[in-house]
Amino acid sequence: MPEETRYFDARVDLNGDGQQEVVAYVAGPMVCGTGGCTVFVFTPTAEGLRLVSDISVAQPPVRLSPRSSQGWRNLIVGIAGGGIPAGTAELEFDGKTYPSNPPMPPAKPAADLDGATILIPEFESYTQGK
Repeated sequence: MPEETRYFDARVDLNGDGQQEVVAYVAGPMVCGTGGCTVFVFTPTAEGLRLVSDISVAQPPVRLSPRSSQGWRNLIVGIAGGGIPAGTAELEFDGKTYPSNPPMPPAKPAADLDGATILIPEFESYTQGK
């Protein structure tokens, strides 16, 4: 079914508050483009999950950087397609959100991947998601 959308997720404490945020990579033919798919970051609240970031055109793997910005761990995503060179971008939290477009500033090329942990691995097909 070509309209189907799936997701891959990981739970990790991004801000050191002892509660796990949810990082979700949404994939499917109707929600992705040549540059990739969207990563959503949610944080728990008393009312449920609150959307922190909507990060477009990201490629897996999605990694947790050993570096932090504004008290939140940086995220590293793959970038490719749409005419840009393939690589990785490190996304720094600005106090409210992560950059929404990884190939563009304020996102920057990942300095290195040493110490980074894979949160959402590469996959063969979006149908492997939930």
